Amino acid sequence: MARRSTRRKAPRRSRSISVLNTLESVMYANILSRGLAGTGVVGLFSMDSDLRAPSDAYLSGGGSLTYVNADNKITLSEMVSNPELAIQAVAANGRANMKYMIGASLATSIGFKLSKRLLRKPLANIQRNLVKPLGIGVRI
Repeated sequence: MARRSTRRKAPRRSRSISVLNTLESVMYANILSRGLAGTGVVGLFSMDSDLRAPSDAYLSGGGSLTYVNADNKITLSEMVSNPELAIQAVAANGRANMKYMIGASLATSIGFKLSKRLLRKPLANIQRNLVKPLGIGVRI
């Protein structure tokens, strides 16, 4: 008779999506896109392109030597159509908004940690009595 392995299999973990962790990730993505691109996550994907190289008339009037961006917002279409100008605009926005991004990220992190700790019992009750009986792969 063949010997059975003494090694135990690891318990299977169910795959589920955490609503609060997903919300926290969306908040971080929004902070970064507002700080670097000047618009929220939705605007990053849906806005029209207006980034362009400066014209001679603009430069003679004392305009920027690097790029012209009337609304200070960068979109995905601008990043694809003109990546070198978009990178310059993103770098300028990043330098200008670094304090905002750091402060908002810290506030988001502390806020989510504190709220998860304070609301642990009510969230567990909702998970146990409402979400789990539905049998969907979602955690609160």
